[in-house]
Amino acid sequence: MGEKKAVALVIFRDESREEIVSVLRPEEDQDHPGAWGLPATSLKEGEDWEDAVHRAAENKLGVDVSIEGLMSEGGQARDEYGITLRNYRVEIESGEVEVDRGQTEGTDYVEWSWRPPNALRDTAEDSESLCTTLLLDYMDYRFDKPHNIFKMLHDP
Repeated sequence: MGEKKAVALVIFRDESREEIVSVLRPEEDQDHPGAWGLPATSLKEGEDWEDAVHRAAENKLGVDVSIEGLMSEGGQARDEYGITLRNYRVEIESGEVEVDRGQTEGTDYVEWSWRPPNALRDTAEDSESLCTTLLLDYMDYRFDKPHNIFKMLHDP
């Protein structure tokens, strides 16, 4: 089984933390078809975590961000590989969020919106999304956690 590293971006609308940038994956997505989730990307060979965060923001959302900090990290066993993922809290420094730009490697999102974090509960429970599970667990929401997640660590 191969190993993969990935990052996801948690962008709150404001300090109330009531809404985040959520993206809709296309129906043909391999991992989470038609699911709402967080913008994310896999690390390229030799790339560090924070460089991947900036690349995801620019390529997938069309924005420049500042990294506010690491929120959480987790691991998950999937059918073809194991994944370690980190959720980073970021703030938009410049640009306007735009998806489906046809400029990314990997998943192009088909839509985005500001949504309450708890609106991602179905994605965490039904499609076993690691990034949304980490987010909901970090924010102390009650939900059925996927069985195949083997670690969750949160920064205060």
